[in-house]
Amino acid sequence: MQQAGAAPNGAVVTARHQSKGKGSRGRSWTSDAGDSLLMSVIIRPSDFIDVMQLGFLASLAVVQALVAHGIDAKVKWPNDVLVDRRKIAGVLVDYWIDGASAVVGIGVNVKQKSFSTGSFRTPPTSVDIVLGSDASIDRIFSDILACMSHLDTLRRSENGWTHLRHMWLDSVDHSVAVESGHELAKFVDVNEDGSALVRMDDGTLRTWTSVSR
Repeated sequence: MQQAGAAPNGAVVTARHQSKGKGSRGRSWTSDAGDSLLMSVIIRPSDFIDVMQLGFLASLAVVQALVAHGIDAKVKWPNDVLVDRRKIAGVLVDYWIDGASAVVGIGVNVKQKSFSTGSFRTPPTSVDIVLGSDASIDRIFSDILACMSHLDTLRRSENGWTHLRHMWLDSVDHSVAVESGHELAKFVDVNEDGSALVRMDDGTLRTWTSVSR
């Protein structure tokens, strides 16, 4: 994604395999060939608030696409999509101030039939495991793009972010804690600028952001 500045707005890059994928807070994301949907969308945001909102839009699009396939998916702030508290997808937004470019990275576990008994922050699952059948990566890819396009049109309409924000909040899994660094908190709300309002164990409220610069 180092050449994102040269790509046109809305350009989409996909891969069938990656060995050095980037997750949140510097974590790695690896995928065996053909197992996952791996995609990045290049966006030219108007400002940093625009960038902040992209992560919510993308994770909601993934949830909507999976729900259309019969999967009860939920979002966990900032970048995870869960099914029964297991991670099925992740979203990461990278932003370069100098180039005014944002890359919305999306990874969805699709074809995995099992996972190694490694140390996972959140236990993983896949579309095939949840459905008990073979899903189409290409179909899920098309559905996510369609949902992103629809939600972006909504977001840019009058009071659009307010509507999208409420849709995202309705999709939150409140049964799981959220984290930033080594801190855990209870998710409370999304602020108008796209940052998250969280409650710490001592009862204090904090604002967390989720964009990697």
